[in-house]
Amino acid sequence: MTEGKNPYPTFEEKARAKDRTPLPSEPRKKPSASTVASHACKQCDKTFHARGNLLQHRRYVHGIKCNWPGCGKVFFRDVGPVARHLLEHNIKMEQELGRKGCHWPGCTDPKHQRGSIVKKLQDHNDEE
Repeated sequence: MTEGKNPYPTFEEKARAKDRTPLPSEPRKKPSASTVASHACKQCDKTFHARGNLLQHRRYVHGIKCNWPGCGKVFFRDVGPVARHLLEHNIKMEQELGRKGCHWPGCTDPKHQRGSIVKKLQDHNDEE
């Protein structure tokens, strides 16, 4: 073993290092196109980097409004009750018209599976 200075700093050396002023940092780089907040809330001035964060913000802060004509009911936080509510509107229309499918006003998509109809209704509701 060779004798020499200990490569590890002592407690006093660590304390002195904390007292030193930090070196000037490098100039900040301009944000790239991928880091710029590109998802803006239509109801307030907030912007988000990810679409999921925007959707969560809308659910928790503004709520999700049912855009079915003549309804306007607002749901907060959970998406499940909104999906069930939209499906209730669609089932009512199915019973009135006697045929299955997406009955959103103006939609001509003849999807018959419940899961795909729920997703389609949610997409229609988000477009409004």
